[in-house]
Amino acid sequence: MAIVDNKTPNQLYPLPDGSNNLSDDVLRLQDALGGVDADVKELRDDLDGKAPAEHTHSISDVTNLASALDAKSDKTHQHGINDLSDVNAPASAGGQVLRFNAVTSKWEPSSISADDLTVGTVNIDRLPVNDLMDGGTY
Repeated sequence: MAIVDNKTPNQLYPLPDGSNNLSDDVLRLQDALGGVDADVKELRDDLDGKAPAEHTHSISDVTNLASALDAKSDKTHQHGINDLSDVNAPASAGGQVLRFNAVTSKWEPSSISADDLTVGTVNIDRLPVNDLMDGGTY
C-alpha cells in the first residue's frame, strides 16, 4: 500500500494518516519531531543573540551620542534679541512691537498706530494704562 504523504502547511513536516501503516507513520513522526527540534534550536540560537525588549544603554554604548550631546546648548542658555539673525532691533523704544519688514526681510521695532487697525474696534480698557499716560501711540 502506498504511504499517504501529508505535510504541515508551513514547515512541511510529515503528518501521520489513518490509512498508513503505524510502522510507516512512526518513522514519519520521528522525522517530523527531528525537524521541529532543529527549527526550535535555530530559533533559540537566534533569540540568544537579541537584547531583551526592556533594556537600557549607557551614553558610551551609543555611537557618537556623547559628542552630539556635548554640541547641544545648555538648557539654561539665553539669547538676546540682537543675537537673532532676522531681527534688526538695535534700539527699540518702550511700547514698540516687532513687525516684519518685507523690504529688508527682517523683523524691526515699530509702533502700532490707529492706521494699523483696519477692521473692528479697539477696547481702550484693554490697552496698557502707562502707554497711554506716556503718550504712547495706539
